Amino acid sequence: MGAIFGFREKRADRVKLLWWDGQTFCLFNKYLVHSRPLSS
Repeated sequence: MGAIFGFREKRADRVKLLWWDGQTFCLFNKYLVHSRPLSS
Protein backbone atom coordinates (compact mmCIF):
# COMPACT_ATOMS: atom_id res chain seq x y z
CA MET A 1 0.00 0.00 0.00
CA GLY A 2 1.29 3.49 -0.80
CA ALA A 3 0.24 7.11 -0.92
CA ILE A 4 0.87 10.32 -2.88
CA PHE A 5 0.64 13.76 -1.28
CA GLY A 6 0.65 16.95 -3.37
CA PHE A 7 1.68 20.41 -2.18
CA ARG A 8 1.53 23.77 -3.97
CA GLU A 9 3.36 26.98 -3.09
CA LYS A 10 1.28 30.06 -2.27
CA ARG A 11 2.31 31.74 -5.54
CA ALA A 12 1.50 28.50 -7.42
CA ASP A 13 4.92 28.53 -9.11
CA ARG A 14 6.07 25.23 -7.56
CA VAL A 15 4.48 21.86 -7.02
CA LYS A 16 5.86 19.16 -4.75
CA LEU A 17 4.74 15.54 -4.71
CA LEU A 18 5.64 13.25 -1.84
CA TRP A 19 5.30 9.61 -2.83
CA TRP A 20 5.40 6.74 -0.36
CA ASP A 21 5.45 3.16 -1.64
CA GLY A 22 5.08 1.56 1.78
CA GLN A 23 8.82 1.45 2.53
CA THR A 24 10.50 4.55 1.13
CA PHE A 25 9.65 8.19 0.43
CA CYS A 26 10.40 10.03 -2.81
CA LEU A 27 10.04 13.81 -3.22
CA PHE A 28 9.40 15.36 -6.65
CA ASN A 29 9.75 19.13 -7.09
CA LYS A 30 8.53 20.93 -10.25
CA TYR A 31 8.87 24.61 -11.10
CA LEU A 32 5.98 26.08 -13.06
CA VAL A 33 5.84 29.03 -15.45
CA HIS A 34 2.42 30.68 -15.75
CA SER A 35 0.96 27.69 -13.87
CA ARG A 36 2.19 25.29 -16.56
CA PRO A 37 5.07 22.78 -16.34
CA LEU A 38 8.37 23.83 -17.96
CA SER A 39 9.23 21.99 -21.17
CA SER A 40 12.60 20.27 -21.29
